[in-house]
Amino acid sequence: MKASLIAWILLLSPALAQDAVEPAPVEEAAVIVVPVGSLISQAAMDGATGVVVTAKDLYRVDAERALHRVADAPASPCIDAARRGERVVLLLRAKERREALLLLDIASGEPIARYEFEARARRDVGFIDDERVWVLTGRDCEIIALESGEVVHRMEAGGGVLMAGFLQDGKLYGAREYAGGIAVFDLATGTLDEMIDTRDWLFGIQMVGTLAIGMTAGHGYVTFDLSDRPPPPEPVPEGNPIHDDWKGTQMPVDEELGAVRGLLVRADSAIFATFPDAVARLGPDLAPIAVERLSERVPGPMVGFLGDRVVLRSDDALYFVSVE
Repeated sequence: MKASLIAWILLLSPALAQDAVEPAPVEEAAVIVVPVGSLISQAAMDGATGVVVTAKDLYRVDAERALHRVADAPASPCIDAARRGERVVLLLRAKERREALLLLDIASGEPIARYEFEARARRDVGFIDDERVWVLTGRDCEIIALESGEVVHRMEAGGGVLMAGFLQDGKLYGAREYAGGIAVFDLATGTLDEMIDTRDWLFGIQMVGTLAIGMTAGHGYVTFDLSDRPPPPEPVPEGNPIHDDWKGTQMPVDEELGAVRGLLVRADSAIFATFPDAVARLGPDLAPIAVERLSERVPGPMVGFLGDRVVLRSDDALYFVSVE
């Protein structure tokens, strides 16, 4: 009798297995907070992995959003950071009116090279390719060879104060604060392609094709369609040099979300924006098409992307937000 029962159970087991319900996949939260534990000075994400620099430590961020301490932080203050694959470059403020570039292998934390330069108010850095970086100073754009530390090209902007850059299709678009404008540097030829005067003083810039989105004082945003530029201005009275400069179109305030606080464009040209208590993806008309509300106010600036999430940082934590 016992043997017969066992035989029936074995006979029915495939059918029972077919009817079994598999456990549902665990859905991740839309907002994942990863504490860092100390004050963050810089963070950069390249889509697949990232780097975080604190006052004491240097961390690698893996694709699963885990932090791995790889080295002590540089003794010099970190001005900016950029990442490309396993290479990280840190822009540092060195002693005695000097500035430095520190190239690291982020997997091991080992330094590859360090180069020092006379101070030129360097403020923004990014990779051109594996061998070169661009560096924006207050007055010009430099192309620096990572193998030697040589400044291969230095492209003067022709006056004013440059604040931040955006690389697109081999050209670096620089936001000019004082005097207003957009400097377009051709990184292939190492020349200033053109200087586009604007009435708005710009503190940051993002590009989507021919659409330039500039950050103005007070974190407002204005747009310029570079494919539909006004004709050159007529001569203006002496003493009023910006009278006829190009005035940007102000981004509207969303009735539900409020004013845009920050804006960042992904490599695939997807546009993301922060609002007082939300992160949103914007459509081509710059209106929100997907929104993730936060339980608190937005903690800080966007610093890049990891997988399909936009990454924000507060003073001591990273926020990975899904708004797809």
